[in-house]
Amino acid sequence: DENGRTNILGRWWGGESAGSGLHGARRLASNSLLECLVFGIRTAGDVRKISFKPIEDYETVPPIVLSIPDSKVESIRRELQELMFTGFGPIRTRAGMKDAESRLKFLDEKAYSFGKVSASGLNRASVSKILELENLLYVAREIAQAALDNPVSRGAHFLIEENGKRITA
Repeated sequence: DENGRTNILGRWWGGESAGSGLHGARRLASNSLLECLVFGIRTAGDVRKISFKPIEDYETVPPIVLSIPDSKVESIRRELQELMFTGFGPIRTRAGMKDAESRLKFLDEKAYSFGKVSASGLNRASVSKILELENLLYVAREIAQAALDNPVSRGAHFLIEENGKRITA
């Protein structure tokens, strides 16, 4: 909407990612900066109206979470960050994305191989890290699928053919 609010509670979009077309398609630089400033101020005002609490302040957390030791959570998170940057970062190739997709499936299996456990026996900091990792894995899968489904470059990333040529619309 005019404040950047989406149909997902607590989620706002702005600038190029909103796809508003306010200044036309694929406009960068000054138009996007103006859009970011105007809608950034509007969105910030809208966000200030809502009270958010960190997960540690909630009375309840999901009863079942992944049973991953803290050291493994950090390790998987670092691996996921590297994988997403190299496979689905600003400069992409189809082969690189396919490789990253298979590595992502392996990482997903690795995280879920520890099984699930009752969150009540864990400290809140551990639960928070585990839930964040679960969310990161989910978002990574969605980004990977969207990138693989997109046949051309648009916006801030470059899709490069194997011969080094950029694929555009």
